[in-house]
Amino acid sequence: MNLEPRGYPRRGPRQRGERARGWALGLLLAVSGNHAAGGLDIASAGLAGEIQAARQALSASETRINRERRELSRRLQALETEVGALRDQNAAARRAADERDITLANLETRLGEWREQSAYQHRLIDEYIDRYPGGTLPEQRLDTLRALVDTSARRVIPTWRERQIVLDSGELVPAMTLGIGPVSWYLREDSGASGLLEHRDDGPPRVRIELGDDATDALATLRREGRGHLSLDPTLEYGFATGNGTSSVVDHVSRGGIWVLPILAMGLAALLVSAGKLLHFRRLAPQGAAALPSTLAEDGGDGGGETLEQLRSRLATGDGVTTRLLDITLSTPAGTARDDRLFSEISHYKRALDSWLGTLTVVAAVSPLLGLLGTVSGMIETFQLMTLFGAGDPEAVSSGISKALITTELGLVVAIPALLLHTVLSRWSRQLLALVEDTAITLSRWQERAA
Repeated sequence: MNLEPRGYPRRGPRQRGERARGWALGLLLAVSGNHAAGGLDIASAGLAGEIQAARQALSASETRINRERRELSRRLQALETEVGALRDQNAAARRAADERDITLANLETRLGEWREQSAYQHRLIDEYIDRYPGGTLPEQRLDTLRALVDTSARRVIPTWRERQIVLDSGELVPAMTLGIGPVSWYLREDSGASGLLEHRDDGPPRVRIELGDDATDALATLRREGRGHLSLDPTLEYGFATGNGTSSVVDHVSRGGIWVLPILAMGLAALLVSAGKLLHFRRLAPQGAAALPSTLAEDGGDGGGETLEQLRSRLATGDGVTTRLLDITLSTPAGTARDDRLFSEISHYKRALDSWLGTLTVVAAVSPLLGLLGTVSGMIETFQLMTLFGAGDPEAVSSGISKALITTELGLVVAIPALLLHTVLSRWSRQLLALVEDTAITLSRWQERAA
């Protein structure tokens, strides 16, 4: 039976075979695709597991590396600190060695140069004498040349020489002196004293500072053996100028001008008020007020304890605030009238405590203003001098500004202690007032219970 549709040509055996092969190939591809899809899923799952394991291994490696890195960083920092300390020690030791060796080498080199220069000068003098008409020089010119050579030698070659020096007492005494550059030492072998000298153009050098026994022994060793250690002023003139520029407190304050007087007056007033208030507070302190509440509590108001009159005679004698409060309590019946009298007494006591404390506040507030006023006045005077004579001399300008600032300094010196004293006294006043108020309240309540 032929199943091919009509109108189509019949297929031969070859065509039917190709068609069968095509169906078989399609069936094979379908089966292979199903198997491939299953294998791909299995491969994907295995690959995901390997990736997860690799990630965990990577995370563990990173944690270990970070831990090792922190440990290595700490060790590196400790080693760097140790290396820095060793480097500083090495640099200090090297500087000390260089200062000892190189300085000595430089001194030896300079000494050799100075000797060569001295020999060259002497040769020039000899040649000049040989070329002088007649072959001889007058004795006066020879003495002049010798003096010039000796002066040059003393300036460049450190040599001991005897000369007169001026002591602090004004006495002129002989001493052995040694000069190196701008620094000069003296050694008095008879008295065993030594020190540094200050050269003056109008006379012999003056003693600037006396050295101790160790420095004196070093100078004596240098004088005797030609080798030793020297003590010098590394600031040259500046250190001694600073020491000579110091003045006493009176001289320093007196340089402030006319505005120093009101500041000092306010400081004196603050000091007197503070001393007076200290004595006043000791006199106003309530006698026996601290023990009054416990005594009244023991009595309880039932008549079993001591009476209020006995308390007055035992706890408060004289004309103190506690005595007055007890008198008011005994003489006034319980009620508003007695409370008003107690309150009035406390008000009088508070005014007595606060009296003159405002003076310290005024001093603390006005003293810096007076100091500032003095500074402004001094600055105006300084600028007027600069207008007249110019600003070419910085020493004069700086001295005028320094003088002007003295009043500000003095104003702060007065204001700060005044403020501190006012704070301390105000706190003491509040404590005394609180104690008296507690006493009045205790007396009032006890009398009410007793009535």
